[in-house]
Amino acid sequence: MFKWVYHCKGFLDKVQFKKYFEEKTNIESESYRKPPGYWTIENVVQEMKRIVEENNLEEMPNSSKLKEIKCSYLVSAIGDLGFGWNKFKIIFNEMTGISVGAQSR
Repeated sequence: MFKWVYHCKGFLDKVQFKKYFEEKTNIESESYRKPPGYWTIENVVQEMKRIVEENNLEEMPNSSKLKEIKCSYLVSAIGDLGFGWNKFKIIFNEMTGISVGAQSR
């Protein structure tokens, strides 16, 4: 039986917890919930290109910018590919021609 859940703001009752949970899980739900095996190099590059175009960016965003625009799922997807951020920047530039800048992760 549900009674109380402790949160950093204090104890939450069932209604407050449900609202809090829904807010936290719906932030990026449409963007990152993809079927297993979806995040291939081609799909990650395609998604990154879409983000660059939708946000009118001149170059590929770094991980801080991705988190700022609620696209942190791409940071995880790049990490899951098995090679580093710098290698991905090279591949992204070769596949799209979009500048990656001298950004660090």
